[in-house]
Amino acid sequence: MNRRTQIRVLALALAFAASSVACGPKKQPPKDPVDTDPTSEPDPPKPPPPKCEKLDEKCESKGGKKAKIPGSVLVFEPVLGWTYAQGEKVTIAQAGEEESCQGLVGYEAPDVKDTKKTDAARQAQLDAIAAELKLNLGKSKVAWKNAEKYDKGKVPLLRWTLEKVTRGAKKGDLLLVATVPNDGKAVFGVAFVPGDDDKSAEKIVTSFDTIAPGEAP
Repeated sequence: MNRRTQIRVLALALAFAASSVACGPKKQPPKDPVDTDPTSEPDPPKPPPPKCEKLDEKCESKGGKKAKIPGSVLVFEPVLGWTYAQGEKVTIAQAGEEESCQGLVGYEAPDVKDTKKTDAARQAQLDAIAAELKLNLGKSKVAWKNAEKYDKGKVPLLRWTLEKVTRGAKKGDLLLVATVPNDGKAVFGVAFVPGDDDKSAEKIVTSFDTIAPGEAP
C-alpha cells in the first residue's frame, strides 16, 4: 500500500468513527436521587374534636349546634357565641365567669298532681344548677304555684322569675323554666342575667325556645 492509499484509508476510518459517535445514543440526564431518608416520618394524625364536656375545652355555641340535656331525650341550642359544656349532670353555657349564663338538666319527676313533691323536685334541680353555675340565691324563694305557661317554643314550658341573685360580684335575676312532667321525666332550666346586661335576656329566651326532642352530635 503506497503512501497516498494509506492516507485515504486513514481519512475514511476517521470519518466513520466521527459518524458513529454522532449517531450513537444520546446521554440521558442524571435522575434525581430517590429520598430514602429513614428518619422522615408521616404527618401526625389530627387530634379528635373536643367532646365539649368541660368549659376549659372552650367549645363555642354556633347556630344550629345542639347540646344534650343530661337525663333527658331533649336537646337545645345554647346561646349563640357562649362557651358551653355538656356535663354528666348539668349542661351549662355562659358569656363569662360572672356574666350571663344558663344551665339545664333532666330529672325523674314525681306525679304532677302531687304539688308538694313536684315543687320539692324543682327546688332540688334549682339548687343543683345554682351550685354548678356558682349562683348565690340568697334568701329569695320561688313561688312555684305561680307558674307562667309559655308555649311559643318547640316544647311548652312553665316559667318563673327570681330576683336578687348574685354570681360573683354581679347582681341580677333568674329565669326558671320547666317542662310539664311526662312519663315520669322532666327538664328544668335556669338562666342568670346581671343587671348591667340588657341584651342577654332575649337571647336566653330564644335558646330555651329550641328545647326539643333530638340528638346532640
